[in-house]
Amino acid sequence: MAFLEKGIMDGARERALRINLLTATSPAAGLKFVVLIGIVSLFADMTYEAARSITGPYLALLGASGTIVGTVAGFGELIGYGLRRAWCCGGSAWALRTRS
Repeated sequence: MAFLEKGIMDGARERALRINLLTATSPAAGLKFVVLIGIVSLFADMTYEAARSITGPYLALLGASGTIVGTVAGFGELIGYGLRRAWCCGGSAWALRTRS
């Protein structure tokens, strides 16, 4: 922190920077961040799973037959797994070929 020792920053900025550096690296701040991210992830998963579980009944409510509901749901799963395969496995194969 040579720029602090040279006196380039005024006293208030220097104190604020030191306080930010000290609080940003404390274990309590890290634990708080991890717990908050976990809570956000929990609510995101609950929303995602709830939306997926009502897709079939929603299509049926719109008047779709069982065959249409099954086809749409199956095609959605196919696209999802296909993209996952292309993204995960395709990227690693590309990285191995290019050595990057």
